[in-house]
Amino acid sequence: MTIKVGCGECGRLVKAKDDLAGKRVKCPHCGGRIVVPGGQDTPSDQKGLSPEERKAEVARGRRIVLIIASVVVGMRLLSVGTHFAMPDPEDVGRIVVKDVAARAANNDRLWLYQNEKIQKMAGEEARDHYTIQQMVHLIWMVGSFLVSAILLLFLCFRSGIARVLLGVFLILEGTLVVVSLVMATVKGEITILRLLPPHAMLLAILEAMVKMGVTIGVGIALFRSNAISAYTRK
Repeated sequence: MTIKVGCGECGRLVKAKDDLAGKRVKCPHCGGRIVVPGGQDTPSDQKGLSPEERKAEVARGRRIVLIIASVVVGMRLLSVGTHFAMPDPEDVGRIVVKDVAARAANNDRLWLYQNEKIQKMAGEEARDHYTIQQMVHLIWMVGSFLVSAILLLFLCFRSGIARVLLGVFLILEGTLVVVSLVMATVKGEITILRLLPPHAMLLAILEAMVKMGVTIGVGIALFRSNAISAYTRK
């Protein structure tokens, strides 16, 4: 029969014979010293973990936190790149005017749009709507970057409150992205993506997909990961 114990130095799982319970053994991976749990002199915490097991769990939690920080920062940088890749509102207005004119020329049922005044109004409306969207995106981008950076900083210093707040914030952000996409689809506003330059369209789609996956996934991980919980429990 073997006993599984985590190394407090490298975080790797080590198997030891049960007759070594309570004794110190050498980690075969890094050479660190490990106390095999099970002996009478081996203390444990509230979850039944020995000091060495708890160290290994904390070390694993630290690595997960660093990975989460890297992923969240990468996601924020993607948002910055997407924002600056978007075309100017005036360019969007001209693109919409050309699109309306082209559709009118190819479809007699759109005879109304053949009127240049109507085309100009469609372009101005698209420009104004796009300008508002870009302003909202910029405000949210800056705000979410600052909130994430502050909470991640406290999380790296093992703050349990920061773990909870960051998890709630990311889950709410992911939910908001899903709701926004559904509303844009229902209103037909998402069709403007096809009028954007290819690189801007791809970045916008990538940002939306990454935000939905990363924010909700990381938010749930912050709540459910025992390693992160051990890391933030000083």
